[in-house]
This record gives sequence, C-alpha cells and structure tokens, in this order.
Amino acid sequence: QSNEKGVTNKIKSTSNIILKTHWKEDYSANGYESFNSVIETKNGGFVCVGESTVLDNVSLGDAIIIKYSKDGSKLWETNLLGDDTDYYTDVVEDDNGNLYAIGKTFSSNVGFVNNNNDPNAIIVKYTSSGAQDWIIDYNDGGRQINFDDIVVSGNNLFIVGNKMYNGSRTSFIQICNKDDGLIQKLVHLEDINFNTNIKSIIKLADDSFLLLGNSIKKDSLEEYPLAIKVKSDGSKMWSYDLSINSNINKEGGFNSAVELSDSTILLGGYTQDATRKSSLIVKLNKDGSVLWENIKSNNN
Repeated sequence: QSNEKGVTNKIKSTSNIILKTHWKEDYSANGYESFNSVIETKNGGFVCVGESTVLDNVSLGDAIIIKYSKDGSKLWETNLLGDDTDYYTDVVEDDNGNLYAIGKTFSSNVGFVNNNNDPNAIIVKYTSSGAQDWIIDYNDGGRQINFDDIVVSGNNLFIVGNKMYNGSRTSFIQICNKDDGLIQKLVHLEDINFNTNIKSIIKLADDSFLLLGNSIKKDSLEEYPLAIKVKSDGSKMWSYDLSINSNINKEGGFNSAVELSDSTILLGGYTQDATRKSSLIVKLNKDGSVLWENIKSNNN
C-alpha cells in the first residue's frame, strides 16, 4: 500500500481507489446534468455533487447531491430546488458521516434573504441520511464570490475561493465551524503586484494546508503556477510562484499535488505559450525549496 497522500483534481479519496467496470450508473433528468466532484465515503460508498436542470424550468440549474453505495446503488438524492440557478462545486465528509457541500446560488428561497438574486457562495450541511442540517450564504457585500474547494479538519471546515471586484481577483482561505458554518477566520491571499486564483486545498500530514492555483500579474495579466503552504490558522508559511522561484518563467497553473512519505511534495500542472501547452511537474521540499522541475511537451 502506498504511503502517498494527496488529491487528483476534482476526484478525492480517503483511501486508495481502484476503478473497475463492475457497474455503471447514469444520472439523467430533463436536460443538462453534470457532476462537478465525487468523493469516496468512509463506508466505501460515493457521494457526487453538481448541477441538474430543474424539472419545471429547464433553463435553470439546480444544485444536486447523490449518495451511492459501493456497488453503485443510489441510497438517496436531494437538491435545493431554488427559484434561480444553483450548483455545487465540491463536497467533503467528516468523521461522523456528515457531508458539507459548497457552491453558488442565485436563488431567494433556499434559506436566506436574497432579494436581488445576487450570486451567493453557499455551504450546505447534510446528515449521512441526506437531511439538510443548515445552509449558510456568503456574499461579501455584493461582490462576486466563489467557493472552489473544501476540506475538513477537527471541528473546522477549510474553504478556498476567489472574490472578483472592479476587475481584480483575490483568493482567500475561510475557516468555518462545521457545527454551524459560521466564520472563525478569513485570510485574504493578496500581493501588491499579483492577483491570486486559488482553486484547490490539500491537508498535509503536519495539519498544515497546501493551496494550488495561479498568480496573475496585475500589469500584464500573465498567469503563473502558484502553490502556497499555510498553517492551520491560515497564516502563510511559504509560497512557490513559477514566475519568481523558477528559471522556467512560463504561464500556466497547478491542478494537483501529492505529499510523499518523506514530506516532500509533487506538484502537477501545466505551462503554455503562444504555440503549445505542456505538462509540468515540480518537486518541493517541505520548506518549499525546489528539488527539481520538469516540463514535458510534444516537442521534447
């Protein structure tokens, strides 16, 4: 059994998964359906979240969550059924089997006041049997805000996302109490010369967290792969930005990472220029220093 720990983008596991074609399950309702994330539950089943067209109005999407047994049988299915577009981007399970789905809603009838149908980021807690426990919205005074990834650690939820305001993008890590969804701490990942675009968060063996995405130069809008390590309180330990720390100096982004048994970290992503897009692998020490970098393109 491998000692490696980590995630592959949008597919997460609490243990090793072997994908087999013992069964196949299609979900189809009345138009457009999409699963944005799937996790393995602690009892060996699976939970999928995403978006489905609302049956009585196919122009609107609705946030959906479905739980399956390990043999592919549907255990339960539920959705928000809001009066406007809703969708889930990710989900995580705690030690008690509760589920926490993150996403976005434009609706005004899903548990909070939204008179202008503004875009609101949401966290929804479900019990292991699919009952909705609570729903919390975050709109930051009307700014466009997105939740992209979530992990659970102890009694807290750790969420990464992005805020758009006046053409600029700022990433953040939001720490919430998992019992009620209330914010314990909000840390903005800002830089005087760069916007940030964090898409993934990974819990490491020392209870710190690795954040993955892009940095965006404010003067040129060039995007470079970015990884940030933070403590459990959200404070930054180190960051690795391809435009600063590397001789590669190409645009791109990080999509996934694996923490190895010796606490070194493999980062996977891509670089691109005007003619081609290439795969990128970087190995870092646990202090963020570079061990090696490799780009693989069709011309190599």
